[in-house]
Amino acid sequence: MSCSQHNLTDRTTRPLLSRMGPLMGAMLLSLGLFCAMASSASATPVGVYMAGEESEEVASQPRFEAESYPVKVNGNSLSSHKQVVQAGYVECQIVDFFGAASAATPTLAFSPVRTQCGGKSNGGSSVVVTIMSHECKYVLHALNAGPPYVGTFGIECPPEVNGYEYIAAGVCHIVYPPQTGVAGVSFENTGTGSERKIKATFNVTSLKYTQSAGCGKAGEFTNGTYTGSELLFGEK
Repeated sequence: MSCSQHNLTDRTTRPLLSRMGPLMGAMLLSLGLFCAMASSASATPVGVYMAGEESEEVASQPRFEAESYPVKVNGNSLSSHKQVVQAGYVECQIVDFFGAASAATPTLAFSPVRTQCGGKSNGGSSVVVTIMSHECKYVLHALNAGPPYVGTFGIECPPEVNGYEYIAAGVCHIVYPPQTGVAGVSFENTGTGSERKIKATFNVTSLKYTQSAGCGKAGEFTNGTYTGSELLFGEK
């Protein structure tokens, strides 16, 4: 059973739509998608790429670069993104990243938006999953290694937020707390000129998370996995 669009969008932005009724909500969502597509179509591409090499000199170390700044650094999924925990997993076919950079940097933060997701319990049953970002972001950091380039994954949240939350079947609460330096990310440059992009591949295997008793087994764990790939691109 796939998650519905209502279940997949950050719930902190949805109360107004839920009060306006399904028809009006659908119209506004369609308008939002249309505006996003129109904005993307009118955007000017800006090449983004990995540069630098392993070095004792900070200025020479691997980093995310762009042809010009400021630049929007967004991403489209190249494969499904799957997150596995003790209680089961959530897999999303489409995951878009939204970020920005004002200068060359080894670290980029992204707000992820997921669609076409499905969840399954550890026993194999399909479940509806509600995703609540609580304004948390995914953080990619380039390590001082390579090329080939590798990096780490992290989650950053506002000070008052416990973490990125998934609610399965309304009773199982899974929370990924803020964390940094989780190994398992690689970066690869693609394209030329203004069409340069970065392929980010996730094979993360040691994410921290907590599960509630509604998941069958409550506790804190460090075996969360995150797999998938994303094509990062720049635009004005």
